[in-house]
Amino acid sequence: MKRVTILLVTVWTICSCEEPDIEPTLNKYRLSRILHYSSSTSGKPYGLVELDYDDRGNLVKESMFDWPDILTAYKVYEYTNGRKTKEKIFGGQVGDLTLTGYINYYYTNDNVTKEEWYLGTLNWRTYYEFDGDNLINTYKEDDNLGIHHQYKYSYDSKGRLILEEMFMYNQELDGFTRYYYDNTDRPTKTELYDRHGLVSYAEKVYYGSDELPDELLSYDAGGQLTGRSELIYDRWGNAVGCKSTWPRPCLFFSRRYRGQLLIEAITYHPYFDCTEWTVTRYEYEAK
Repeated sequence: MKRVTILLVTVWTICSCEEPDIEPTLNKYRLSRILHYSSSTSGKPYGLVELDYDDRGNLVKESMFDWPDILTAYKVYEYTNGRKTKEKIFGGQVGDLTLTGYINYYYTNDNVTKEEWYLGTLNWRTYYEFDGDNLINTYKEDDNLGIHHQYKYSYDSKGRLILEEMFMYNQELDGFTRYYYDNTDRPTKTELYDRHGLVSYAEKVYYGSDELPDELLSYDAGGQLTGRSELIYDRWGNAVGCKSTWPRPCLFFSRRYRGQLLIEAITYHPYFDCTEWTVTRYEYEAK
């Protein structure tokens, strides 16, 4: 039986005069603030991000603060016919923030197919190519390096991703990843290769008939088990924890949800006794 953890959510903010939904969904609420803490027991955050929307629900400004109200940077988003077409980035001296860069977005049908990046003296273009709804190729291009950081994607007859190829510089293949599925379309295995051959692989283990994996098994190229991890879910089916059970116990992350809304996310450092690494909390408002 799948292990299910029911969480009592203590960090829960919805800006509404009504009683909070028992199972709130993302089509009713939107993210309004992201708060960063030095630890889960800290009384106050050290920094936060505030999100502002226009009357059509488009995100138009993202402001970054040092606690409590020192504005350190912000982004402004522009739209045309409901599509984001420009992102302006402001930073620099606190108290005198200036435009430091911007990104232009171009579309074909409903897909972003080109981005133009201008960040100080750096500028490049990123391209995206699609076959229907499937991304099949993406790469960066600039005047100095030409085409670089290219990724190609292949799919089977069911539209499932089966191969991801990576070309970093000079369009030379640096590595690739193969993906496998069972007869119910659940992901079961991932193989990682470099230019010399297989590096490692991982398997997802299911103990029930649902689509939520219960364990993650990691192996080296020779098939030797290198790690075993357990996934934990809440009653809404959200992954709220992943902990190593071998070779040594360690919690990799923990999350708290209310319905579909992520309330808190904590990551733990795998090399420093699995102590807290990052603590982030999220607040929402009604649309």
